[in-house]
Amino acid sequence: MTAPLNYLCIKTLTAPKTGLNAKGGISYAVLRDTEGADIYFCLIANEAGGYHSQEPVSLSAILRCLEAIDTSQPIPAKTFKSAFVGKSANNSGFLVAALRNESILVAAPDVSYQHMLGDNLDEWRKAVMNAPAEPFELPSRKKEKAVTKDITNAADEGTGKSRKSKKANQSAAARLALPSLEIGGNEDDHPA
Repeated sequence: MTAPLNYLCIKTLTAPKTGLNAKGGISYAVLRDTEGADIYFCLIANEAGGYHSQEPVSLSAILRCLEAIDTSQPIPAKTFKSAFVGKSANNSGFLVAALRNESILVAAPDVSYQHMLGDNLDEWRKAVMNAPAEPFELPSRKKEKAVTKDITNAADEGTGKSRKSKKANQSAAARLALPSLEIGGNEDDHPA
C-alpha cells in the first residue's frame, strides 16, 4: 500500500459555472504534490449548493480523458467524468469551470456550453510547477479529522472525563501493570 500524497496549494479561486442555467460559482484549488510529479485540481465549494467530489484530480488524468476524442471538435463536460473516483453528476461540469477559468479550456465558438482546448497548457503547467506554494489539507481529510474529534469528544463526555484525565488514567494503569511484565521472569516469580 502506498502512502497518501501530500499536496501544496498554488492558488484557490472561484470560477463561474459554464452550464446554461447555472448560478453561482465553483471554488477550486490548484495543487501540486510535494514530489512535483503532477498538478491537481480540487473542487472545494459550490456557491449555489449541490453535491460534488472534493478529491484531487490530476492533470494527467484530465489529459487522459482527451486521448480518445477529436480535440479539434467541441468537447462536452462529460468527457472528464472518468477523471474522478467520485460519482457526482456535477463533478465534470464543475471541473470544466475551473479548467476554463485557468484557460486550459475555452468556450467553443458555436456552442458556448461546450469547450475547446486552449493554447497555453504548456506555459500554464510550467508556471504552476514553479509557483510558490503552501501545504494544503484536502477537504475530505479535514472532515475525517472533524468526525474523529467529534466521536472522541462524545466518548469523553459520556464518561465525564476529559481526554487529558483519561490519558492520565490509562498511563497510571499501564504503570501498575508493568511489574508483572518483567523480562526474563516467569509466572512463578510473581506471587498472586
